[in-house]
Amino acid sequence: MIEAGFDLVWLCGMSRELETTFAGRKVTLYRHRTRPACLLDAGGARVCVADLTPGSSRIQSEYPPVREEWRQWGARRTEGFAVERVRVRDGDRVISIHLVWRSRIGDEERTELIWEFGGLRTNAILVSSEGTVLDALRPVSERVNRVRTVLPGRPYVPPPAGGRQRLDEPWIWETQGGPLTVFEFLAKGFLASGAFLADELLARCGVDGALPVAQCGHETRVRIESEFRHLLADPSPHLLLDESGEPVGYCGYFPTHVPPERVVPAGSFCEAATRTWRARQKSQPDGDSIPGQLAEWRGELKKLLRQRDNLRGDAARAEQAGEMRRLADLIMANLSDIPEGTGEVVLKDWFQDSGATVRVRLDPTRNAALQAEQLYRRAKRLQNGLPLITARLRKTELAINSLEKRIREAEDTAGGSNGQRVRRHRMQGMSDEGARKQPFHGIRPRRYRTRDGGWLVLVGRNDDENDVLSLKVAAPDDLWFHAQGCPGSHVVLKKEGRKEQPGRQAIAEAAAVAAYWSKARGSSKVGVSYTLGKYVTKPRGSPPGTVMIRHEKLITVPPALLPLADEAQEATQ
Repeated sequence: MIEAGFDLVWLCGMSRELETTFAGRKVTLYRHRTRPACLLDAGGARVCVADLTPGSSRIQSEYPPVREEWRQWGARRTEGFAVERVRVRDGDRVISIHLVWRSRIGDEERTELIWEFGGLRTNAILVSSEGTVLDALRPVSERVNRVRTVLPGRPYVPPPAGGRQRLDEPWIWETQGGPLTVFEFLAKGFLASGAFLADELLARCGVDGALPVAQCGHETRVRIESEFRHLLADPSPHLLLDESGEPVGYCGYFPTHVPPERVVPAGSFCEAATRTWRARQKSQPDGDSIPGQLAEWRGELKKLLRQRDNLRGDAARAEQAGEMRRLADLIMANLSDIPEGTGEVVLKDWFQDSGATVRVRLDPTRNAALQAEQLYRRAKRLQNGLPLITARLRKTELAINSLEKRIREAEDTAGGSNGQRVRRHRMQGMSDEGARKQPFHGIRPRRYRTRDGGWLVLVGRNDDENDVLSLKVAAPDDLWFHAQGCPGSHVVLKKEGRKEQPGRQAIAEAAAVAAYWSKARGSSKVGVSYTLGKYVTKPRGSPPGTVMIRHEKLITVPPALLPLADEAQEATQ
């Protein structure tokens, strides 16, 4: 997920800091062996790591603990190159690092390293001076993305803007696609923007985010644009703290809409990101990292299974080499009986004692003898490749067995950590059998009741629970909630068979819970997207906790909790 302050202001400040640190210095580029991460090393303490894992992309200065996990990347195109400049590319969540090599006689060669952040399209790409892709951490073919390919030898195409404007260009306030509030316009209408930046601009300018854009006067518009240009001109790193004083996020300015005691300045942009992620990993129990590891292993297993199916198909075709050679022999033996220009012919099978016949399809535009020669060549190629295919298939099956074993062991470990929650249920008087009878498909989400109408509100505790809650537990007519633009739990407001619809107050209360169980908990107000359960889908191959929504609406509420479901029921008895 993108951080609360991972917007254009933060990216501009980060790019300036990287340019100050690396400009004019020769760098070595590395890539991680098992995950999408890129390391820029200029020697000494001048190190920068871009973790491009979808859902948790970030830039930090922490040196990799195990050097053997990294290998040099793009050596022929980057070895001996120095950083010339670092810029934010196209006003999007994309940082461009320009590398240059100069000889003693003045010859120059340039390569561009591009880091793309945001959602499933996070990537690191090497681009030549002619604009051609040299290599990518995550190659993207037409089968994966029909809009944009990222493959070596292809021209580099920037990520699509999706109809959004650039924050660093003159703004067009005339909205398309229906009336929007000022908050929606700022949070969703621009590249590299979000709810956190929108709340900050509205707080600094004293503007109500629920005000329709059409009713926003010229002076107000000018004031908002001027305030953003002020933030962009002088970015400064700040850390967002939780109740215990631990970092939970970062941004490129002092956020006035967050309580002052929850904000502290950071020494640098890289330091802010490093401290945030270090605190986050430190606060996670050992079992919490298992779902992420499981997701990575399951993705790798899916690729190996697909590779095994392809190899099995190649092996089956290779085993037909003998049949191809026999068919070619029959064509050559009956060559005098095959008329020119025929598309199908019945030949005597001289290899059968009974004198059986074989129906053979031919290309009427080509000579039969030439077609027989082609069959001989194909049979020889398949026969020669069969040992290699068999060896690769055996190696792939061994890798699949090993990976499946690791996944089973990790699932058992995750099940052990879930045992702590089962014990808590027992302490509250709920038996293990009773816990299994709950209609939540093996998960135990947080359960609340709204004060308005007593509607049941379910909250996922981790990415795996979020997936089950959103895709299996949520009925098509249930309401689904998620804090906009920041990591957080998936929240479902259950109808439980009721014919009436939840009121505005009940929706606001459920949205407040979604805001509370998000990384924007420290904000005074949080934008929360909500839609019907039938409009929540999961992209194929995406990591746990990642969904796509349609027909969403936006509500801005202060983070808050509701009474627990059991407590709410006891209060009514």
